[in-house]
Amino acid sequence: MIHINKTILPESFSLAISGGVDSIACAHLLKTLGYNFKAIHYHHGQREQNDTMSRTCVKFCRDYFIDLTIGFCENKYTKNVEDNLRRERLNFFDTIGGPIVMCHHLGDCVEQYLMNCLKGCPEYKPIQQISEFDKFTLLRPFIRNSKSDLEDWVEKRGLSEYVVVDETNTDSKYERNWIRNEILPKIEERRGLEKVVLKKFYL
Repeated sequence: MIHINKTILPESFSLAISGGVDSIACAHLLKTLGYNFKAIHYHHGQREQNDTMSRTCVKFCRDYFIDLTIGFCENKYTKNVEDNLRRERLNFFDTIGGPIVMCHHLGDCVEQYLMNCLKGCPEYKPIQQISEFDKFTLLRPFIRNSKSDLEDWVEKRGLSEYVVVDETNTDSKYERNWIRNEILPKIEERRGLEKVVLKKFYL
């Protein structure tokens, strides 16, 4: 079962979905539980797969009767791609406003924790459950779940047709992917970090 921090969820909100397993699992759960939300999706416009992800989000929301708003990046980036796309997404969130739920999970927090360690600041909370901006607030009520919890939800409820695996996730030139694909598996051979991060920052 997926754990939700219901204390930070308002009566109505927007839910950011990407078409990945995390957001599809969380959107389906929230819909099943009767929460009042609309979905928002940002089309990054950099690769052909971005079209596939958007089409999949449209199909999922149509099949489950969820209102969907799509933003689109008009610029093509070749340098500082991650930073530029993050800025573009935040600009899109500005146009949405209000509370926006993100589907970050504990694995994301572990990756961020290691990134913090490499930057010399392991004491910083990896990912905040609530992040305030001028026109919107990001809420992360699923942060105590492992990715396997979300994958199990999708598999057991036959939602795999709505999931697109981001092809850039295997590209270790990005530091987060390098940590996820090369560093974390070696750490997991000796000891797990999820319980450590969970206990230190989220309990």
